[in-house]
Amino acid sequence: MTRKPKKTSNFTNVENLKSNFLKITKPRQESKESGNSAFASDAGYWQGGRCEWGGAHKLDEDAEVLADFFNSIANISEDINRIKLSANEQIFNSNKQQLISKLQGFISKCQVTSATSVGGICIIWNDFFGNFLKIFLDGFDKKLQKQLTAIEKLEPKHQKELLDLESQARAAESAYKENLQNANSETDPVKKAEFIILANKASQDAERIKQKIKINPLMEVGNFSYLDDLKKLAKGNVPKEPPSGPGNPRNTDPKGSNSNNSQQSNNRQHLLIFAGISLLIIFYLYTQNQEESNHYDYY
Repeated sequence: MTRKPKKTSNFTNVENLKSNFLKITKPRQESKESGNSAFASDAGYWQGGRCEWGGAHKLDEDAEVLADFFNSIANISEDINRIKLSANEQIFNSNKQQLISKLQGFISKCQVTSATSVGGICIIWNDFFGNFLKIFLDGFDKKLQKQLTAIEKLEPKHQKELLDLESQARAAESAYKENLQNANSETDPVKKAEFIILANKASQDAERIKQKIKINPLMEVGNFSYLDDLKKLAKGNVPKEPPSGPGNPRNTDPKGSNSNNSQQSNNRQHLLIFAGISLLIIFYLYTQNQEESNHYDYY
């Protein structure tokens, strides 16, 4: 059965962006109202009209353009998921090309001109983003470029490899749980030990497969996250520090993730210890049987 991509969610909306913008740019609005000639080209921008900075922008339209720009970037992971779930090679290549075109469009909008700011909106928004916008955008641009390069290298074989590995991982996890459950319910120490050994083998197989999944190119292109960067842009007055390298959208709670991994590791260590003890018991029972057998043979 083909899995459907998750429904697209919004990172932000027009109302929130507009509210933040008006709050941070209040000094400029007041200067314009007091007759400061430096802001004469703002014209009717603050009253719902158009600016005269060269683009005839309107505030409501700009807020909508920016919200769409941010939301589209935030949902890149869903575009990657569509590539991953492509039904055939033709659809894979089509979804891949759509994402490439989308990223190229994002990159072209990460610049500032004499009349426009981020995403092609009015230059007035530079007051909202702050003095370090160019530095921040340069880092943001490089991050998008890096992901674009990785996506351009994707091939249909990477999708097949990933889906096969995920299927193997599910089978190994299922075998681990089944054998562990059998071991817990088994009263015979010999059979219990056998189930534990099988569970341990399945656990090792699952870990080995997961390591292969991590380095699959389709998984690696999904390690880019822009949420922290977008939050800084949507908040205004961006910091001087440029965006960092790829993040991991799947580990939204690193602390929780580390805790779960640690717990799984502890469980498997206990399993190995118990398996070792069980093997000793089996060896002891076996040697006892041999001694008894030799004893009877003597008589």
